[in-house]
Amino acid sequence: MSVRSDLRSRLTSGQSIVAPGAYDPISARLVQSLGFEHIYTGGYMSGAHLAVTEPLMTMTEQVEVAARVARSVPLPVICDADAGYGEPVHAMHCVRTFEQAGIAAIHIEDQVYPKRASYHAGLEHIIPMDDFLEKMKYALQARSDPDFLIIG
Repeated sequence: MSVRSDLRSRLTSGQSIVAPGAYDPISARLVQSLGFEHIYTGGYMSGAHLAVTEPLMTMTEQVEVAARVARSVPLPVICDADAGYGEPVHAMHCVRTFEQAGIAAIHIEDQVYPKRASYHAGLEHIIPMDDFLEKMKYALQARSDPDFLIIG
């Protein structure tokens, strides 16, 4: 069973998963050695690892961090894919890139892009629901493996 189909079957069975964060092969192997079966690569931790704030990180940088994690352990990696890195066509490219990198799942946020630092009070970050649904529709069309999960 592939790591993607393993993750999908666990989620469809109703099982909860715990996915500690990892940002490099050493932290991924540490997560595995502690008995966890899933890994999360978040934007904030990847940015900290690269010494940039999350809103300044590029998709390429996030994919590279996540791909190194995925190559280092035989566990499903769930990755923060920001707001799909742009409009629906960018979300399609995002899906294809993360999928080709061996990631099991991504989550795409319903936020504006370029991303704003969420700690600034009074700034609206959420895009209209119709715009987000359109982006997700294109993202789902872009995947080639039906077990590659896209979380919205």
